[in-house]
Amino acid sequence: MWGRALPFAAILNPVVRREAFALRIVGVCVLTGIVLHVAWLTAPAFGARALIAAAPAALLLTMFFAAVSGAPIIAHARGSHGH
Repeated sequence: MWGRALPFAAILNPVVRREAFALRIVGVCVLTGIVLHVAWLTAPAFGARALIAAAPAALLLTMFFAAVSGAPIIAHARGSHGH
């Protein structure tokens, strides 16, 4: 039950509503919960092969959301090598 109430309670917090990063974390938690719920319902009906087929789709969706949000998919470390 707390897993469903936690994102809702977080949105009620004014600090979370003001911070873009906090809202992004809440959104990722909600989307992760939806994906896990669909996987929980799909796996018994179609077997483990359905989850194996869904893994690349989940990866592509993650990359899509990262591209749309403007966040880098792979963070580049800044070193002292002059680049």
